[in-house]
Amino acid sequence: MTLFAVFKNGAYRSECGGIFSSEEKAKEAALHLASNDRDDYHSYNVCAFELDEILPQDPVTSKWTGGGILEPDPIFSCRKQITPTS
Repeated sequence: MTLFAVFKNGAYRSECGGIFSSEEKAKEAALHLASNDRDDYHSYNVCAFELDEILPQDPVTSKWTGGGILEPDPIFSCRKQITPTS
C-alpha cells in the first residue's frame, strides 16, 4: 500500500503537513499549505512511501551522525506564488 506525505521544507527544519491515501489528495494539500504560508521560500514536497517499508540509511551521513535516513525523492513540489505589486 502506498501512502503520500506532504513535507514543508525550509532552511532550518522540515515538518510533515499530512499523510494521505492518494497522490491527488496530497498534491491538493501541498498547494493549500503553500498558499497559506506567510513566506515564499518554503517548499512543499509530496513523497510516496510504501507501508511497512524501512527507508535506507545514507552511508555518508550515517558515518558522521549515526544514521541519516534517505527520504524518497519528491514526486511533486510547490511553493507559495507571490504576485509583485507595482
